[in-house]
Amino acid sequence: MRGYSGWSYLPFLPYNRIDKVNNPHICSVSPYENGVKLGIINAEKCKITITGDGFEEKTVKTVQNRILNINNLAADTGYSVFVETDKGKSPVRKFRTGAYPGSVVSYLHPEDEAYIFSGRYLGSPSIVILPDKRLLASMDVFAGKEPQKLTQIFESADGGKTWTIIAELNPCFWGKLFIHKDALYMLSTSSEYGDLLIGKSYDFGRSWTKPTVIMRGSAGSCRNGFHKAPVRIERYNGRLVTAVEFGSWEEGGFYNAVLSIDEEDDLLNEENWLLSMPYKTDISVHREAPEKGGIEGNIICIGGALFNILRAGDGKALILRVSDSFDKLEYFDTVDFPCGHSKFELFAFGDTIYAVGNALPGRNVLALYMSKNINSWELADKIIDGSGYDMAKVGFQYPSVALKNNELFILSRTAFNGANTFHNSNCITFHKYSLP
Repeated sequence: MRGYSGWSYLPFLPYNRIDKVNNPHICSVSPYENGVKLGIINAEKCKITITGDGFEEKTVKTVQNRILNINNLAADTGYSVFVETDKGKSPVRKFRTGAYPGSVVSYLHPEDEAYIFSGRYLGSPSIVILPDKRLLASMDVFAGKEPQKLTQIFESADGGKTWTIIAELNPCFWGKLFIHKDALYMLSTSSEYGDLLIGKSYDFGRSWTKPTVIMRGSAGSCRNGFHKAPVRIERYNGRLVTAVEFGSWEEGGFYNAVLSIDEEDDLLNEENWLLSMPYKTDISVHREAPEKGGIEGNIICIGGALFNILRAGDGKALILRVSDSFDKLEYFDTVDFPCGHSKFELFAFGDTIYAVGNALPGRNVLALYMSKNINSWELADKIIDGSGYDMAKVGFQYPSVALKNNELFILSRTAFNGANTFHNSNCITFHKYSLP
């Protein structure tokens, strides 16, 4: 076979499975209380075999627009499913039925090894509203000590009720979708602590350019490299600005930085990007600062100045000021912050700053907080209240937020109904919330 080195696939298959490219594939699984929605490619009609808890059924069904629904299953039950045509059969996929919060964009059972070449859990949700009002969602497949390089992209044409897979990107990890000049971009790393990448889609998510390497990092098992999450990309004084970090937990924490570019420049030319000098707070001078630095920063303009507000541990946020030339950071403050123990997302609406993040002490309550000055915060509402569940097994975390008028479209990295742990999530779920 000839070599290939693109970025977008459907599906992506590792080399030892490339002979199965024309087989039917179950590229997404979305269980609900008494059934499951399967995203199937390479099949218009297929034989389905589904088993679980002494149950077995084999039927032939028609796939419509890559979607197949299987109903009348038992609630809160584990199942296995595969499909086959005259071209071959798909790998076996596992799922558990149940009443999941919100709508399930995608699900990955912790024992399902369909994506073990990347991982076995779903993370890094990112959501964007397209110019034609469709929604796009992305997520990666992760697990500690695994390659962590695959990202899936889904589309919704009905306001988030149902989702269809449209592409898989590899390598792509910790990715952030965003719109710029009526085109879609993905800013990511190549893997955990890997290279900083950016790619462009001219058809809003179905196909992508090869990614540009903005700056080299290391690789998944290395101890120092680029760290980021799907954090916001802000426009400020004619530039696009976002937060990144460099380092690792094993090496004692992270240096902070901002990545920026003139919004009139070509985003696919690496020389147009500016990465500020690495900054690490000197705790001998600023004793209240977190010892290992902050991560997953939010860029926001307050009072005409630009700040990076970072997750810094239980009940705290680290605030760094961005220089007017975007080439350095300096310590500004460490403040009490109710959701600073996990990734949060900040945005301004009217004269109020909002934060969507987890209420202490765990990640099983996703809450909305509000502030007028970033120094004092009050709880506005609980968006998802999982306080009645075991916080070791349930999480609604790493929110990605898109704002349309006063309505929030929220993606959550969700651990629910049989997840490995609260951290090792089995779902990406979609939720709506209206601001007061």
